[in-house]
Amino acid sequence: MTSLQPPKLATWLLRYLGCGDNNAAVMGELAERYQQGRKAAWYWGQVLITIVVSPFNEVRGRKLLTLRAVLIGWVVLRYVLLPPAALILGGIGDAFAADAWRRGEITPSWCAVITLSLAALSLVGVLNGWIVSYLHDGRRASLMLHAITVLIIWISINPQGEGIGRLLFWLNIMGITVGILIGGLFIARPRNLEGEIA
Repeated sequence: MTSLQPPKLATWLLRYLGCGDNNAAVMGELAERYQQGRKAAWYWGQVLITIVVSPFNEVRGRKLLTLRAVLIGWVVLRYVLLPPAALILGGIGDAFAADAWRRGEITPSWCAVITLSLAALSLVGVLNGWIVSYLHDGRRASLMLHAITVLIIWISINPQGEGIGRLLFWLNIMGITVGILIGGLFIARPRNLEGEIA
């Protein structure tokens, strides 16, 4: 007789978004209960609750480590990674799309600048997430809190422009935030899964 496997996507999400030193134990407990006859909806609900609650528990237990992660993340982002990206992107934007920007038109050169900007800021986010995760032993809660602060602060300074400027702002902020999560959750290979490198 084969044992029932819990939903793979839910398990994958829990593996990478669940926090804390006991994440492997929680995964094992939920899988065992699922195999004892619980429904897939129950499993999904437990996974989502764990993903939401576990970062708060980890942050509460490691306040100084979390604060250090957020501060280091911001310093590296603001003073190391963003200045060269802004310099390069500003030069490219001035060279290829300044007229289109002033007229508010979307031209092929402007589309290229938007794509390049999104790619560059996503890469900045990936590097920032990797650095934060690497320096903090793969602590996911610290990384997620850093990504949330980046998102909230950048949204709070949202320029009240219209059209292309607003579109570019939202694409870039989403690119950098998702990049932080990808760099920290997947590329840095968190070490707190089952006591070994995942």
